[in-house]
Order: sequence, then C-alpha cells, then structure tokens
Amino acid sequence: MGRREPSTVTERHGRMRRKPRITRSSPGIRRALVDVMAWKAGLLLLFLGGLTGMAAASGSRLGIDFSRGIHYGDLIGTDDSGAAYFSDVALVPCGNEEIVLPFACVTKVAGDGHTVVRQSRVPGFSAGLLVDAHGGLYVLTPNVNGTAYVERLSTDWTSAAWMVPYTGAATRFTMDASGRVYVAFNQSSQTTVVRVKADGSGLDYTAHVAGAIQGLAADGAGSAILLIGTDEGTMVVAKLSADGSSQSWSTKVPGTSSQIAADPAGDVALLADGQLLHLSPEGIQIAAQSLPELPLMAEVMIPGLGDPVPALAMDAAGNTYVAGFFLAHSVKNSLVPCGGSSLLVYGPDGSLIQSTYLPDSGPFTYNRAALATGTGAAVYVLGAGDPATLIRLSPNANAATFPLACVAHAASYQTGAIAPGEIVVLYGNGLGPQEGIQTRASMEVPFPKQVANVQATFDGIPAPLLWVQDGQINAIAPWGLQPGQNTSVCVVSGSTATNCLQLPVAASAPGVFMVDRYNAVAINQDGTVNSAANPAHLFEALTLYATGLGPISPLQPDGALVGMPLPLNVLQVDVTGIHRPDQLYGYFTVEYAGPAPFEVAGVSQLNLRLNYPLPPAMSVLTLPDNATSNMFNVYVTMQQ
Repeated sequence: MGRREPSTVTERHGRMRRKPRITRSSPGIRRALVDVMAWKAGLLLLFLGGLTGMAAASGSRLGIDFSRGIHYGDLIGTDDSGAAYFSDVALVPCGNEEIVLPFACVTKVAGDGHTVVRQSRVPGFSAGLLVDAHGGLYVLTPNVNGTAYVERLSTDWTSAAWMVPYTGAATRFTMDASGRVYVAFNQSSQTTVVRVKADGSGLDYTAHVAGAIQGLAADGAGSAILLIGTDEGTMVVAKLSADGSSQSWSTKVPGTSSQIAADPAGDVALLADGQLLHLSPEGIQIAAQSLPELPLMAEVMIPGLGDPVPALAMDAAGNTYVAGFFLAHSVKNSLVPCGGSSLLVYGPDGSLIQSTYLPDSGPFTYNRAALATGTGAAVYVLGAGDPATLIRLSPNANAATFPLACVAHAASYQTGAIAPGEIVVLYGNGLGPQEGIQTRASMEVPFPKQVANVQATFDGIPAPLLWVQDGQINAIAPWGLQPGQNTSVCVVSGSTATNCLQLPVAASAPGVFMVDRYNAVAINQDGTVNSAANPAHLFEALTLYATGLGPISPLQPDGALVGMPLPLNVLQVDVTGIHRPDQLYGYFTVEYAGPAPFEVAGVSQLNLRLNYPLPPAMSVLTLPDNATSNMFNVYVTMQQ
C-alpha cells in the first residue's frame, strides 16, 4: 500500500538530529523548525513506495449478479444449484412469526437472490449451518448435560432425519465433499475432533490433538485439517490421517489466525498475521500474499465487538476467496468504486485473479462477513448489518470494471470527503506505467503535474504527482478546491481517460501518518524514531506528521515545497485521548501544528508534549470543524 517502515528513513538519512523544544510562542520557531527537519524528504518515502507488480492472472474474473439487503441471518451456505441458505441463530422472527426459542429460522433463497424457496423453524438451536451439494442441511444442537448432536434435517426441515450424539461443546464445524461432518472442540489442554458418518449411523472416529482449536477444514480424501493454538503462543496447522489415527503433518505458521479453508485436493489456505498463506497437500508453504490493511473496529463501527476478521473460502478448482472490510487498497478489475468491503480472488498458483470493491453494506458495515462458494460457480458474500447485504458473483469476463476505483487519504487510507491540499492515493488499474515512478521537487521547482503521460485532475485542474504506477497514483489535491462542493477526480494515461469519481470537498480531513495499523510515524525528542524498542520519555517532545489539516496562510502554490518564513495553519489542532472504563490514557499538549518545513505544502508537522505519567494510546486529532483523524498510538516509557 505504499508504506515503508521508519527504519528505511534512518537507513537513508542516518541518525536524526536532536529536536529543540518549540512552542507556538517561541520567537525563534521558524528558524528552530529548520533544524527539526533533518530528514527532509524522508517523510515522503513513507507513502511514496510503490506497489509490487501483480502476478499474471489465472482463471476468469467475476461479475456481480446482484446486491441486495436481507434479514435472514448471518450464517450462510450454498448448494450446487446456486441457491443460498441462511440461519439466524434464533435471534429474529421467521417470516411473520415471532421469535420462538430454542428454534432457529433457516431460509433458502433461489439463485436469483430474491425468491424465498422455503423458510422454516428447525429443531434445536442452530449453532452452525452446513449445506451439502444437494441442499441437505446440517445443524448443531447445544451441549446439554455433556451431550450435543449433529443433526441432518429432514427434507421439509420440520424434524431431524438423523441425529448423532457426541460428548463436548463444539466450537468448529465443517463437512467434506462426501457428506462427512467434522466437529472440533476444546477439552482441557487438547482439541477433540469427531467425524460423523455420511449416513448418520454414528461416529467414524474420535481424535485428540494437543492445543486449542482455532480453525477447522477438511479435504476430499476425508482428512481433517486443524488450526491449533499452542501453549507457547504459536499457531500450528495439523492434518489428520483419513482414519483419524495419526497426524500426517504439522506446520508452524506466524501470528494468530482463526480462518482456514481447504479444497478437495488438500491444498490449504489460511489467514495469519495480515497474510494469506497457501500450503500444499503436504503442508509446505507454496505462496504468501500480503492482504490489505484492516481498520480498527472502534474507528469503523462499534467499540467492543472486536477487530474485523476477513472471511475465507476455497472452491473445488482450488481458487481462494477472501472477503472483508479493508481500508482502501490497490485493486484489479474492480466492479464498483471503493465501498465498505472487498473481495480478493487468488488462483491455485497463488496469482491474483481479481481484487474488487463490493457494493456498500450501509452505515452499519463491519466485517462479520460470511463467504460461501459452490461448484455451481456462484460466490456469495454476506456482510453483517441491518439489513445485511447479500452479494452474488459469478464468472463474467465482460463485466464492466472501474479503472479508477478509489480515492483515499494517504495517511489513514480511509475514504470520504477530501480537503484542499490533502495528499491522496488513487487506486485502480491502467492508471500508469507498470514500473512505478517517484517524482522529485526542489525549492525552485514544484512536483510535476504530468509524469509518463499521466495526469490526475480535480475538476480539470492537474494535481501535483508524487508517485505514478499502473495501480496507484499519489497526488496532492489542489488548494483551489471549494469546501461544500463536489470535485470530479479523473486520470488520463497516455491517450486513455479513465472514469471519473465524484467526491465531496471538506475544509479539513485530518489523518496521521502511520507505521502500521496501530502506531503513528513519530520522532522522539532526541531525533530517533519512536518504536517499542525506543519509546519516548514522559514530559518530552514528540513529533508526528499528518495531512489534510485544512487551509494554510499564506496559500502556497500546488506542489511547492514549504520554505521560510513558514506559513501557518488556519485551523487549530488538538489531540484527544480515547477513554475506556478500565484505563486512562495520557494526553498531549500541542506545541506546534503547521506546515512541515521543506516538505510539500500539505504535509503538516505536529510537535507534542507528553503530559501524564501513563502511556498515551488511541489518540486522535480534532479540528474546530469537528473533523477527526484516524486513531494512533505512540510508544512511551514510564521513565523520565
């Protein structure tokens, strides 16, 4: 996404010089700030880095068949006919009925996405929903007095065709292509796995694996594939033999994960530490792709629900699908402009087939998404909400796509209104040359407005360009944009013009440049880069960088570097800590907030003072027009 770690700056520019203590009232502020910016132009490296070229596509791209709101529940499955099945876990009425506990409502919707084929209460509390290729439904009943059941519903869903008991409380539930059901749950310090016979006549086996179950999948040969958390805090993928008597292999994987999938041939996909990992049937890693960044849940929707987790599935051909609520990111053949969620499709060889934004799920979008694929070539994505948004996609090489798909904030990667002078990132494909070009400027010559026959325009006004590449352009919104109006953003590459996007213009759209999802790019008072290994000291100064803080005076030419005397920010900036009931966060005093010297006009520097003997965390910038930045952390030591 164009970011680079702060270590890159120090490697290129050496140790930062010590920053003087500066306040708004300091008579020598303008001269002192010159010394502050020893890493002149280094900041731009944090967001000018290019994208890795996309691999050659395999397979065919998808098109959107329909997108509509539904109220059928957040568990989903599909059959070979392309029909979709939903379960509400007994939390909403079933049609016109009132809620009836402990019976869940299951709904079957035809492939057209509108016709309800059947909607009925089913026996037991549906803690899970599985659908076989022929539309047979399987649910779990809760553990009562130590016994739970896997149920296969009758054809009319009014009773159980068969029930198989097991001892335990299931946390994971899956099925293979032969109709055998796998249930996994934790018992003491180990995971128990049971496999139910396809005809419901009993259990094939009960197996035990050390560690806590995090994810469960099954291949076409009848092998269960487990994602296990160990006592050492590591994650292991383990494959059981077809009869459950032994482990065929186990492989350590980085980070934490709860999402795993397998195809009939035994290839395995899992999400771990911000990556999509692809393992061979023998457990050997054969591909790894970095995924777009996830937002913090509290920034997006509702605190306390936990951070978003993408949905994961594989189809019978070995293609892998990842659906989630990501921050704005690079896309390939996007079907809509950037919205609330995205779908990424990878071929069996790990190549990216398609990366597309999906229709917006509305204001209550957060990623409790479900994802279902069927051999009928239908792919369903279900985003949570009220109503939830159900999207069906199927292969369509002629589906219309958006060359210019998204305009995002260069610091926060969020979308929405843009501010004059804000540094923005344009995402799409066919926007420029395959090999990225990073532009340069000097005090005499501003950043160019045309590079390699590429222009980005706002209401026809060419914007200064910082980085140009096929999938990404970094540009600066012209200072002449009018708040309260819309601006039309377009790209011309050679003789080809893209679609244009209409975006609202705001007086400010603050965003803090980030090292990663949680932590801001920050420089300690001694000039070193702030990090976990090198935290700031209490009551010392700390420098952050931002863009989108609104107008400056006097106004600077588009794309010009800021020199002396420094212009001033018109809007005053404050920094506010985010509170939780169990924890108080420290606060900052803003001692300077204004244009960063010798950086392009639009980059702001913030000199902050750490006031309280607790680590500041999850803070935001606020402006008088009620605009608020992305959340950010900095590292602080208790030592003074």
